[in-house]
Amino acid sequence: MTSDSGSRGIGRVAATMLHPTFAAMWLAMFFSTVGSSTLMLAIAIRIYLDSGSALDASLVYAAQWLAPIFLAPLIVRLFGAVSPRAALVGCETVGVGLAVAIGWCAPLGIVVLLPLLVVRGVIDVAVKSGRLVALKASFEGDQLKSATSLNGTPYVIGLASAGLLASVLVPLWSIPTIALASSGCFAIAAVAYRFLSGKVAVAPDRSASSARPSLRDLRPALAGDPRLGRRLALYLLVVATMQGYHTIARTVFPIAGLGLDASGPAWLQAVAIGGVLAGSILAAVCVGMRAYDDARVELVTALAYGLMLATWLPQPPVVAFAVYFLFMLTYEIAFLRLAGDIMAACKVEHAPSISVAMTIYSLGGMTLVTLAGGWLATAASLWWTCAAVAAGGLAVLLVLGWERDTRPGTEPAAE
Repeated sequence: MTSDSGSRGIGRVAATMLHPTFAAMWLAMFFSTVGSSTLMLAIAIRIYLDSGSALDASLVYAAQWLAPIFLAPLIVRLFGAVSPRAALVGCETVGVGLAVAIGWCAPLGIVVLLPLLVVRGVIDVAVKSGRLVALKASFEGDQLKSATSLNGTPYVIGLASAGLLASVLVPLWSIPTIALASSGCFAIAAVAYRFLSGKVAVAPDRSASSARPSLRDLRPALAGDPRLGRRLALYLLVVATMQGYHTIARTVFPIAGLGLDASGPAWLQAVAIGGVLAGSILAAVCVGMRAYDDARVELVTALAYGLMLATWLPQPPVVAFAVYFLFMLTYEIAFLRLAGDIMAACKVEHAPSISVAMTIYSLGGMTLVTLAGGWLATAASLWWTCAAVAAGGLAVLLVLGWERDTRPGTEPAAE
């Protein structure tokens, strides 16, 4: 890394952060994440402490990922009916009342909560997809890749804040009270999205001759660029296995694996988010640098699986937390490298179908990993879940094979 390339990377990051569209989305995403994650983490911790079931605690997250898989076509069509700004504002506004309903129903048990968590999941998919569509419309080239990397920073900072808030609020406040505070965060997010402008605020062409976005657009998009399909497959593998495992481990590993008390999950969440934030910033600065662009994403992925296994080596909790930090940092770099390449390679008209597919199919994989892993952790131990996920991920990585060159500049242009 040369000083000139480093300076250009830092300058590009600064320009992206100061862009009005990105700044509004950053603020909205931060408050939305704080509201959602504080409430979900508080509910998951309370269920695990009351029932001792890793599976029930995992259902808090998994339930949010089920319906969007089947409702994906409707989510794609949402972006053919209204502007990304209108979709984002509407979703966060609905989230205000939904948070209050989730809070009041939480004491009734996970079964009663499931329908409300499903609706929360549909909103999350629409918001995450809408943000990617907005980025694709607002940025190009290396700045788009930097924006994609930085797109996760409000999310990870919000998660870290939520972890600390949950550790403080769970012993002091009831779940309904935490839910009421979370609804205020969604209201702030809705207001922030109102400040989006430019192409993001323009409604799509609804004329009869204009093509409407559809999930069926995914097939021609991938057919036009075979390497795009392979990057999408790698992206889904990385997110499903590593994020799926982390969904279980962030609640169970500190208590069952390290022997910590009820504050352990919140502290591990903060450590994990620190790793993700470091990976996000590193990836954003390094975009366009040859050393970063030439790095084999398969090797980075394999390293992440190794670090995931290394968290279980005999070691003090502080060392285990440090290894977990490195695991999440490496995972984030692989995740962002793939996401940036995908968004840069796809056409603007295919962005809605690509972004929704990235979200829902990864959620589908995460659901399978979380449910199967939660069952295995309850029946045996979380160690066996970790070993099974890492072995399965490495096996699929071998099946997908090794791509000779992943740099966008060496790829054939999409037709």
